[in-house]
Amino acid sequence: MQSKRGKESFSIFSISWAPGDDTRFATSNALGEIIIWDYTTGKMVCKIQPGIENRILKVAWNPLRKNTLACGSSENKAFIINLENNKMKVINVYSHNDIVNGVAWSPLNKYFNFPR
Repeated sequence: MQSKRGKESFSIFSISWAPGDDTRFATSNALGEIIIWDYTTGKMVCKIQPGIENRILKVAWNPLRKNTLACGSSENKAFIINLENNKMKVINVYSHNDIVNGVAWSPLNKYFNFPR
């Protein structure tokens, strides 16, 4: 996994392994990106920058919906992201009155009806 842009490095704030798949994981970083990595090759699979000039402080892969991730940002928002065919798309945005430092999924997923 390469954590540099040119000659400048950037901070990775969190890592979340794909549920049921020990070859993929997601990272969140100081550049405001969520990146999906292939552990076996060390290469980036895809990335998204869900907000505008923010830091993505936490990423969490949904344990029951393998194509859904959540992330919290320094721009006072939480994003729900869908992953299909190695492309990510923001499907929901939740605003908050301050920085969103953490995200977690309901263990039963029964209160949310997100697109699959």
